[in-house]
Amino acid sequence: MRLFRSGLLLVAIFACTTLFAQENTTATTANTAKTTTAQTSTTQTKKAVRKPRPKFTLMDKTIDQQFDLIYNRSTKYQEYKVVKITWYQDLHKNIKDSLSAKTSLWKEANTETIKLKAKVETLNNELTQTKQNLEEVTNQKDSLGLFGMLVEKSTYQTILWSIIVVLIILTVVSFLLFKRAHVVTNKTQEKLNDIQEEFETHRKRALEREQVLARKLHTEQRKNQSF
Repeated sequence: MRLFRSGLLLVAIFACTTLFAQENTTATTANTAKTTTAQTSTTQTKKAVRKPRPKFTLMDKTIDQQFDLIYNRSTKYQEYKVVKITWYQDLHKNIKDSLSAKTSLWKEANTETIKLKAKVETLNNELTQTKQNLEEVTNQKDSLGLFGMLVEKSTYQTILWSIIVVLIILTVVSFLLFKRAHVVTNKTQEKLNDIQEEFETHRKRALEREQVLARKLHTEQRKNQSF
């Protein structure tokens, strides 16, 4: 009886284990299928989203970009690059056109440089002449005419102030001499007045004496006539 129960228990455990394994296998298979389907869908989506390869053209590109484009698009054979003849011809033509344009620009720039040099030389000559004229005007401005000669302002001012100082000194000396002469004149005039007064006094005294003598003489004459 115990053996029978043990056998039934083992059979039940085996059956459960088998069912659980089948379920895990089914789930794993389903997950794998889902993953594969998702990857396939993603790959298809990427293929669908992938942009078409741009058309080969050398237009509107620099020479370096054209070289890079031809190098990247050319087929590789061992250690060589196979370049299409048309690509080589287009690149050659573009290089020649670019060189011609650069040469033309260089010639134009050279011509313009020559013109600018001539203009600069002309301007330098005009500037030199202007400087000379400015120096002449400055000299004339800083100088003044004196006795028909141009004299610097500083020299002219020195001469002018020297003349002014000399005139002031002469004026002062003349004033002092005049004052002295005026004093001498006043003293002389006073002396002359004194002399005139003395002379007038002497004249009056002499006249009085003469009158007295005349009267005495007349008196004597009368006395003599009476005898």
